[in-house]
Amino acid sequence: LLRWLAIQDSQLIFLKRTTKTKTTRSVLLHNRLIDELKAYREFWANKYGRVPSGRDYLFQGRWGNEPLTRQWGHKSWHKAIKKAALKAGTSTHSPRRSLATTMHSKGIGLKTIASFTGHTSTDQLCRYVDVGLKEKIKALEALT
Repeated sequence: LLRWLAIQDSQLIFLKRTTKTKTTRSVLLHNRLIDELKAYREFWANKYGRVPSGRDYLFQGRWGNEPLTRQWGHKSWHKAIKKAALKAGTSTHSPRRSLATTMHSKGIGLKTIASFTGHTSTDQLCRYVDVGLKEKIKALEALT
């Protein structure tokens, strides 16, 4: 249910009514994503013949005046994964998991990662972080 008003400067604002924890939170956006959103905004304006207002949905449903449904989002996701010849078995949750794992492997602290993923406890977050061979070797090397 993301609307254009959720994008403010370099942040994405999740309103409390749309989150599981019922708390409003903001996430900083990477410059590359900001550029992609600008390009998407132009695409959106061309497709619908007008500049989107803050109340318009970022991802429109089939008829253009309702949000993209969860089912259609999943279907679109899997279609894109197949078209890109990426590994099967990914879900719309995979980018969240990848973000947490990548940040962790770069030495970013769990509390900082949680501020991006929206986890309220490090226990929950730790279920998302995969530890690879590189991290295990690095941990062993730290002992010497």
